[in-house]
Amino acid sequence: MHTRIGRDGKARPVNSAEGRRLASTLLMEKPDASLREVAKAAGISTGTVRDVRQRLQRNENPVPPRQRRAELNAAQEVEIPATMDGGTSTAIGALDQKTATQALTRDPQLRMSEEGRLLLRLFATRVVDKQQRQRLIEWIPSRWRRTVTELAYSCSRDWYQFAKQLEVRDERKAADNEQVLEDVG
Repeated sequence: MHTRIGRDGKARPVNSAEGRRLASTLLMEKPDASLREVAKAAGISTGTVRDVRQRLQRNENPVPPRQRRAELNAAQEVEIPATMDGGTSTAIGALDQKTATQALTRDPQLRMSEEGRLLLRLFATRVVDKQQRQRLIEWIPSRWRRTVTELAYSCSRDWYQFAKQLEVRDERKAADNEQVLEDVG
């Protein structure tokens, strides 16, 4: 884990996502472990371990959305000229679908729940690199090309709708959080 030295002279992780994931795994294996034990083993602060424990209790990802977005942004993003609705979108490039899928498979919350495992299986079977895709295009018998084409478009529409619903849910949650902060402030 990469560390930096703070103004107080203490070493801190540059990105606590890795430590958070390790802490969540440790907390699931030993739910009664003390915050200090887990913090020492994961290389993160006790406050971060407390946050991870609370996130797990709320059935949330141990890594906050901002850190997850930063990780995915670090994976080479590419501009896609147009989405199905005619807009533009920044998405994970084809070369990084594998990287993003691997990042998801490292998340204990996804691995340890039925819904998470279903999601991981869906992505594992749908990430196709350019070589695989080209090989399949050349191999598919002509009598099935139209059917496979329509099926691919249908799956694409389903995944697009899935992505849009996730975006809407994220936007609602962000708006709710902003409202709570305004009410408190």
